[in-house]
Order: sequence, then C-alpha cells, then structure tokens
Amino acid sequence: QPEFWSRNSSAELVTSSTIVPDVQAANILMNTYAKLANYESAMELMNQMKYGNGTDVPAIQPNLVTYNTLLDSCHKAGELDAALAVRRQVLADRLVMPDACTYTSLIATVARKASRASGAHDPTLAFVLMKEMESQGIQPNGMTYSALIDACGRCRRSDLALKSLRKMLNKKQELLSVAKKSGEAGDEFILWSEVSAWTSAINALGKAGRIKTALKVFYSMDAHILPNTVTCGSLIDSLLRNGRTMETMDLITYMKKNGIAASEVIYTSLMTNAERLIKTGSGPQRTQAIDVYTALMKALTQGKNERRETRRLR
Repeated sequence: QPEFWSRNSSAELVTSSTIVPDVQAANILMNTYAKLANYESAMELMNQMKYGNGTDVPAIQPNLVTYNTLLDSCHKAGELDAALAVRRQVLADRLVMPDACTYTSLIATVARKASRASGAHDPTLAFVLMKEMESQGIQPNGMTYSALIDACGRCRRSDLALKSLRKMLNKKQELLSVAKKSGEAGDEFILWSEVSAWTSAINALGKAGRIKTALKVFYSMDAHILPNTVTCGSLIDSLLRNGRTMETMDLITYMKKNGIAASEVIYTSLMTNAERLIKTGSGPQRTQAIDVYTALMKALTQGKNERRETRRLR
C-alpha cells in the first residue's frame, strides 16, 4: 500500500498506510461544505477530484451526486455565477447527465443577489434554465416548479409566479393524458412534491398583497392536492399581516376539518400578528383578533395532545 508521512505530537516522522478516499467519501465531504454554504471549499474539492492537485482527495471521477451537491452549496450561498460555472462543467462531462435535481438547484439560485449573469430582481434566467431543462427531455417536478415560482416571488413578480403555477398544471395535464393512454394512471395524478409549488405560489401572492387571489388559489388546491401545514402557515401569515381575521378563522376551520395540524411556526406567526391586531385594532376587529388567537391556540394544543396520544398507543 502507498504510504504518506505525517508528524506526531513529538514532531517525529511516522509512516502510516493511506486510506484512499473514493467518490462516496468525497461526496460526503462535499455535502458537509454544502450544508455550511461553503461553496469556495466545495469548488476547491471538485478541482482536487478532477485534477488531483490537492491534499483532501486524489483524482477521482465526479458523479452526478458530486455535481448536484456542489450546486447545492452554490444555491445555499446564493452564488449564481459559481452555479452556472458548475452547470458548464456538468454539460461538458460526458460521463454524467444532468437531472431534475441539477436544474432545480440552478433555478433556485436565481435572483438571490446581483451577479454577472443576472440582476437581483430579474427572474428571466430561471425561465431560460427551465426551457433548457425541458429541451433536454428532463421532466420538471414539483420542487422544480417551486424553485421557479420562488424566484418570481423574490423579484416581486406574483404575475409570473401565477403563470408558472399554471405552467405546472398544464404539464401535469399532459402527463396525465399520456399516463391514461398507457393505462398507468387513473383520474388522480400528482407530481412529486407538487404541494411545494402551490405553497410557493400562495406565498408569493400573499407577500405581494394579493390576498384575494392567494385565497382563491388555496381553495382551488382541493381539486389537485391537499394543502399541508406549510401551505396553511404561509397563508395564515399573509392573512394576519393584512388584518384578514375572518378569513384566518375560516382557514383554521378548514385545517381542523381536513386534519391538518397547526405547527409551532403557525403559532409563532399568530402570536406576532394577532398581538399587533389586538393592540392596534378597535371594536369588532379587536374581538376577531382575540377569537383567532384563541381558536388557533386550541387547535395547536389539540394537535399536540393527539400526536402525544398516538405515540403513547404505539
């Protein structure tokens, strides 16, 4: 086995058998950098893998997981130019093929801050990447559409966020028709992580102050997929920020009816906004704010008790 030299605490030279990292070990290290949003170290690790010019790993052929994890580090750091450089590497590497995860990370990095490739409030590149993805025959999933809608939301383009949601629904209908013809699907067809795209659209509309449209989109979900706690929490936050206490009460009732548990995030949003409404409101508005606060407190407590009882019975 090859050997390397290292120094112990007495500064004496000792020999030791080398454990040569493989691509899986390199990917684990890459993932560590990604979690820390340390894209510079992740990029350096990729260079070591490609050219064998470093101390962490020898020359190793990166796989798709390596590239996607590197893109994730760029996404978490908001470094679009670095992400696009990785994209060029992926497309140039004949041994790997990009997938939905690759493009989802790229799209999710758009419009996080100004870069050479795109402005801080311009979602155009996100649509370009989506088109490139589809041209390669890669099918977007719910997370991909969610990333696209979020990019629109960051740019305060709720109109484009809504357009992207419609684009997803049209694509879903196309896929359903194909699946039905081949006998692979019935009347129900759900994209992977579809609910996240709906949540992103409702969040973008709420932040833009388009409460009526956000409510319309939310209640239209029933024909496609059941909202989750995150969806409800996003809408509740927008409703309370805009003083829409009655609609919040209706949403709490909807959650109880459909077995959607109130989370601590919803509770925090309620405390922040309902307290403000109670202090600034008067008459009926103050009474409604107190009713909302009380109702959600009860729902939260009930949900915790039910989950505790379920665990006890197990």
